[in-house]
Amino acid sequence: MRHPAILLLVLAAHAALLAASLHPDRPAATRPTAAPPAAPRPAAATQSPRPARPVPPARATFATPAPPATRDRLTPQAWLDAQEHARRQFRERRFGGAVAALLAAPDDGLAALAERARHGDAAALDAWLLRADDCQAVDRPPAAVLAPLSSEREPDAVPDPRRQFADALVQARREADAQRALACARTNGDRARLEADWAALAQEVRTSAAQRALAELLYDQDGDLAALLARLRALLRAGDDAAAALALAQHLTESADAAEREDGLARLRDLARLDSDALSALAQCLAIGCGALAPRPEQAGELLERSAELGFAWALERAIDTALRRDERVAALGWSRYRAWLNAYGCFAAPDDLGLRFYLADLRLEEQVGDSLTAPERAAADALAAAHVRRAGAQARRRAACD
Repeated sequence: MRHPAILLLVLAAHAALLAASLHPDRPAATRPTAAPPAAPRPAAATQSPRPARPVPPARATFATPAPPATRDRLTPQAWLDAQEHARRQFRERRFGGAVAALLAAPDDGLAALAERARHGDAAALDAWLLRADDCQAVDRPPAAVLAPLSSEREPDAVPDPRRQFADALVQARREADAQRALACARTNGDRARLEADWAALAQEVRTSAAQRALAELLYDQDGDLAALLARLRALLRAGDDAAAALALAQHLTESADAAEREDGLARLRDLARLDSDALSALAQCLAIGCGALAPRPEQAGELLERSAELGFAWALERAIDTALRRDERVAALGWSRYRAWLNAYGCFAAPDDLGLRFYLADLRLEEQVGDSLTAPERAAADALAAAHVRRAGAQARRRAACD
């Protein structure tokens, strides 16, 4: 439950996209700025150097829409800054200013957040657990570990500007992950004690947020689905709680009882009319299954495309993978370029830090698919991506706190 044109990422394919995304008010520029070339490594005296691989020929920047009258330069640091800006904004909107300030502390404020949680602050508990979950996030092992630098993969090759930009992001991520590992060691050791302390205290804290957090914690500990469903139903009887309504619908799909599973699916359908998180949850249930519900892909239809346009990470991956399996390369590239547009604003920085993984995936797709397409096909992919931006780009950015 945890969670609006286009230039491409680096030089010919990628940097221009990110540039237009990040600085909509700066004057136009004709080319993105590439990272400085890496110094060539000297060849060993005892062996002949391998021939350098030629640099791919530059192409004109793509003609997809950018913010009005804007084409700008971008550096790797600007891309990283956009990720951090979106991350801070997400935290402020979800947890409030005080808790977000603690998360920005050098040690992520883990001790202070735990202390606030032990005094009944449900937002502090949510923030602490989210930070703890970072240690075991979906982007593990880190994308920076899995992606070698160009100098590591092909040390004698002539630097490719697109890959130089990516190398700068990978290196920055490696350094950040080294710092994160220090906090993770302590976090993993403290989690059980904090959850136990919170569970004891929250019996007396009657706010809906606290009771919902308690219900989820107890379910994590004892696996009693019936008790969880009863607690969530009680919260809904006590007042309007959109988060509890969505939680109840999703957990009902886990039931061994077929009637309860169908009730959960029906609740998701009702909630999806007004709530984008519920729409995505419904699309995921239908497309790939959820809880104990088997997938019903024939019912997913436009829900999957709408979820992808709203910027849900799982739906974008599914849309790209499905298009590639069907050999619909233009459609796949259109979705990929839309994802890259969102990524330039930091839309995948939180709650899960997926920005680098998606950047590298979209760069590979440009190299493997985009470079092999004809000019009309690339223009068609641009048009598809631009249509996604027009239909849902602004809404997707608001939803992900990257507006």
